[in-house]
Amino acid sequence: MVLPTTSAKAARPGVAIIDDDREYANNLAEYLGARRFPAQVFNCAEAFLAAVPAPFAYHIVDLGLPGLDGLDLLAVLRARGSRAIIVITGRLGPDAFNNALAAGADLYLAKPIRFDQVIFSIRALQRRFAPEAGEVETHWRLLPQATALHPPNGGAPIPLTPHELSLLTALALAEGATLSRRALTQHLGIEPGPDFGNLSALIYRLRRKIEAATPNPPPIRTVHGVGYAMGDAIALHRPRLGPDAPDPGP
Repeated sequence: MVLPTTSAKAARPGVAIIDDDREYANNLAEYLGARRFPAQVFNCAEAFLAAVPAPFAYHIVDLGLPGLDGLDLLAVLRARGSRAIIVITGRLGPDAFNNALAAGADLYLAKPIRFDQVIFSIRALQRRFAPEAGEVETHWRLLPQATALHPPNGGAPIPLTPHELSLLTALALAEGATLSRRALTQHLGIEPGPDFGNLSALIYRLRRKIEAATPNPPPIRTVHGVGYAMGDAIALHRPRLGPDAPDPGP
């Protein structure tokens, strides 16, 4: 999967959702996260601007925001060098459409929408903003043939042991779904040990290795009491590995 970059500042992987409808925004974020697009919700433009020093890879903006209006936020995003901006709003009419695109939106969707339409829109922007020659990709890349993990923003490749490579491959192929500890130990062919301690030790060492090599947080998310999932998108082209059922524990 290729995420867009900006020429000014490096974009963060994932999606920023700026919408004051908390229930809608949180449900959309959960849906996107389960499909390899980690999302963060901001309920007003001011909260987003205060929290984010650099652009996300994608931005979903509602026009009817409290405080700073959505149209004004679009102008700020463009000034920051952001791109891949989708307006999803209940504000209808040709003026709303024209004003949003004039202010900097790449796509305009009128509520109500289906969440799968958001996925299709993001993928359309992926194709439009694929990195050009000389640009730096902003997502993790796992290269099994080189037994290495390439961090975002052009960092040096991180060499992987066979178990580390197999672990990251399984998480990437699960596409954001949680893999149980039992499923991972079986996939890796290692003994679970007490409380799956061998798996925990492997993930601990891998996280420390990644943290020592790059300022980017390791792309491994702990799901307490269940197992592990991919924290940020990892590009890998392999047949998908389906997740196992939640781990009932030792």
